[in-house]
Amino acid sequence: MTEVEAVTLTQSILENAGNSYAIFLTVLSGYLLVAHLAGKTLTFSQLSIITILYSLLMGYSLFIWFGFTQTGLHYQGIAAELRGTMNF
Repeated sequence: MTEVEAVTLTQSILENAGNSYAIFLTVLSGYLLVAHLAGKTLTFSQLSIITILYSLLMGYSLFIWFGFTQTGLHYQGIAAELRGTMNF
């Protein structure tokens, strides 16, 4: 792998991490909006299902975001080794 490939791959992966974080914030905002607007009219079972699904989705989103970030940092280290420096 050349330095240019490693840098390009790092940029792409970290961009995906940013996009997944934006999706995380969008879903969080949507959940809070629904909880505020419709929370009083939902039954306990409906609220429980929505909260469980939201929790699972948020856990998965954070896992994906963390994975993208760690992979990007890994390839950033490879690019630094190819360049001969360890400056991030």
